[in-house]
Amino acid sequence: MYRSVYKVPGGKLLKVQFDVAEGRLTSVRFTGDFFLHPEEALEEIESRLVGVEPEPDRIRSVVEDVFRERNVTAVGCGPADFAEVIIDALQRGPAESV
Repeated sequence: MYRSVYKVPGGKLLKVQFDVAEGRLTSVRFTGDFFLHPEEALEEIESRLVGVEPEPDRIRSVVEDVFRERNVTAVGCGPADFAEVIIDALQRGPAESV
């Protein structure tokens, strides 16, 4: 399980957890103190990231596409922040089991 916490400078707190299986992201889940409109955009971001290669440019592209296509409004964060928290988790590596 990969996990990361990212504090947006001057903004919100984003947390993510996910797995990587067969070279693809799985079970992506964001939490934190952020707000998105429309609210269901969060589920779409998570579902669109499932199956994506764990490569920074690909992750950024998927998140930006959802924000653009769904006209997502975020308070205190943006698409780059959602990508950054995943990239940070990948760089840290899998968290040890608790």
